[in-house]
Amino acid sequence: MLYSIRTHGVGILNPVMKQLYKFLRKQLSNFCRKFLLDDAVKNMLLKQAKRFNKEKEKYQGKYPYNWALDLAKQLKGLAEGENYLETIRKRIT
Repeated sequence: MLYSIRTHGVGILNPVMKQLYKFLRKQLSNFCRKFLLDDAVKNMLLKQAKRFNKEKEKYQGKYPYNWALDLAKQLKGLAEGENYLETIRKRIT
């Protein structure tokens, strides 16, 4: 990237950023379609969302860290041989 900037100038950054944005948008869209629409994951997230909405004032609108840890443990235990958190990481990266 540094050599491209030296060769073509700073004007190359705008097209590069547009391409990066398109790529990330596509990856997140695929992630949402393939992973978040899984019934087990979707139900788990909906339950967390309802719980958070009920207790939002108590936590001042911030999602509690211990809830995130519990959710991570639940995601790890969803299916044997398949780690959902690792799947999320692979899909996004």
